[in-house]
Amino acid sequence: MIANVKKYASVSGLIIGLFWALCYYLLSVLISAGWFPQPLAAGILVAAPLVITGGGRLKGFMDCAYDRTLSTVFLFFAFYASALSLDFENENYFILIFIPLILRCCGKIALSVMPASIGSDEEKFQKTVDNKKLAVWFAIVIIAAVLGTVITKFYGLAIVAGLNGFFLTLMYAYRKNDGVSESVVDYAMINGEAWAFMMFALVNPFVDYFMNKVLAF
Repeated sequence: MIANVKKYASVSGLIIGLFWALCYYLLSVLISAGWFPQPLAAGILVAAPLVITGGGRLKGFMDCAYDRTLSTVFLFFAFYASALSLDFENENYFILIFIPLILRCCGKIALSVMPASIGSDEEKFQKTVDNKKLAVWFAIVIIAAVLGTVITKFYGLAIVAGLNGFFLTLMYAYRKNDGVSESVVDYAMINGEAWAFMMFALVNPFVDYFMNKVLAF
């Protein structure tokens, strides 16, 4: 499955990101032509990364969440509220390509170097990882973060937000489960994507306010 972090991190991350960005572009074209309502487009944009992975990562999120139902509902509404605030005229939607790629490589690094939780099969996976593979994953994260920031400028803040969300929730789930597992990483990745997406939605009005109000004085 494309959601499998241990096998397909960088490839799946790139495919998911491309699909997410393509959905944004197609929806923006349909909305600008008056053929599609924005509330429905927002729902499709939120569902896109889950649909292409078959919802596999959502199981990991629910396994680690404090309250499965409440956390899942809150996650959806946080995603959806952010999507509703989008005007679907943003040309910097390319940042959506980089977010899943970076977070999945971070997930693979976490699975490789952090102590595995008791009863998980991550210890066997860790024995197959060498320093060269780790170096490649670190390089992908750095190059993708720099490239995404150069291309989208202020929208690079979405990458920063995503990484913060990923690592904060990773450490929470790591301590809760006494180690790392694929469910822990799925939980951290979904939260990271949520933080990144919310920042993506907030950057444009924030920049407009800063340029028009703060710098105007």
